[in-house]
Amino acid sequence: MEDHPATHVPSRRPLKRGILILVAALLSIGALVVTKPFSHGAVSIQYLSRYDQPGSTYLRFAVTNIGPSVVFPPGLFVMEVEGMTNQFRLGAKMPKERLQPGKGLIAECLLSDKVAAGLKGRWRMRCYFGDNTLRSWISWWQWRPGGPGASANWMIPRFLKGMPATVIGSTDWNEPAPPSEPPSSPGGNPP
Repeated sequence: MEDHPATHVPSRRPLKRGILILVAALLSIGALVVTKPFSHGAVSIQYLSRYDQPGSTYLRFAVTNIGPSVVFPPGLFVMEVEGMTNQFRLGAKMPKERLQPGKGLIAECLLSDKVAAGLKGRWRMRCYFGDNTLRSWISWWQWRPGGPGASANWMIPRFLKGMPATVIGSTDWNEPAPPSEPPSSPGGNPP
């Protein structure tokens, strides 16, 4: 019988180590992308008008993206009234598209009769949008018109859910305005 030389089996340790380093590098880059914006957004808000309808008061604002990157709805509006400690969170009627740099839209905030009656002093409005982060893109994809909505929740990790509203714009302090007539086409993009 002839002796066969032992076959040399290479060690798999360098391969395993290389894969672990690659996975760690990808996770580090992913964490950086998730927590840091690609570029910081900025919005400008201008008060346009106020109009009353039976049982409700609307405030119209022009919102413009003045930053270098896209910003995302939800467009939460918070009203501060001078001399009051309470702040009023208001929903806004506006288009749900991403707001590209240099573009604008018209937003309408609905005030309850109680809040509208409290507008005796100067006031200002702050608006919150989502910055250009991976979380914002995922949330926009999921909840945009025609998006998968809640049916996609199972595939999105908890730390990537929700839109961080970190882009904040504010109006100047405004004096209480007299009511005006409703506009002919509320909401939407400015002409």
